[in-house]
Amino acid sequence: MARNKSAQKIQPKFNFLEELFLSVSRERNTQDNRIKFNIIKPDDKQQTICLLIKPDKKGTIPIKEGLIPDRMVFYIDEKNCICTIIELKNTKDEKQLEHGIDQIVSLKDKLKGDIENHLPMNLKVHVQGILLASIASLPTTINSKLKKLKNNTVIRHIPYKNNQIDLFPYVSTKISLTR
Repeated sequence: MARNKSAQKIQPKFNFLEELFLSVSRERNTQDNRIKFNIIKPDDKQQTICLLIKPDKKGTIPIKEGLIPDRMVFYIDEKNCICTIIELKNTKDEKQLEHGIDQIVSLKDKLKGDIENHLPMNLKVHVQGILLASIASLPTTINSKLKKLKNNTVIRHIPYKNNQIDLFPYVSTKISLTR
């Protein structure tokens, strides 16, 4: 007996951005690679949205192949929509730090097309990156790679101490290499 196609359950198809939002974490503090970071919204910032996303979350893996960064945060207030891609590196190894930069750039490139295709044109999303690393200053080769990034890609190295950091000041404002 042939199955009636109209009786089959239709699975909704989500675009990449929708799949990312399905992987939103309910937590504002998380730990990865022995680095604990928080996103603590001050009382005067309660009229904002701040979503922590783990792109490689088990069960809802929106990125099926390629380079996958550790976290992503969407911050939205009355003036800004900022997407911050976060890669955590607990190492001084230059190849690992460079890999972290590549992970951020890869997701930014993937997001660019989906933002253009699925969000209203008047909604301007600023995409930026943070390379969290335990070292106070990056090797010269890594710094020069950060300065040579194209397509208005801004990735800032943020050192952390005592294996913890509050990221709200960085994810809630547009970062630059000079700040």
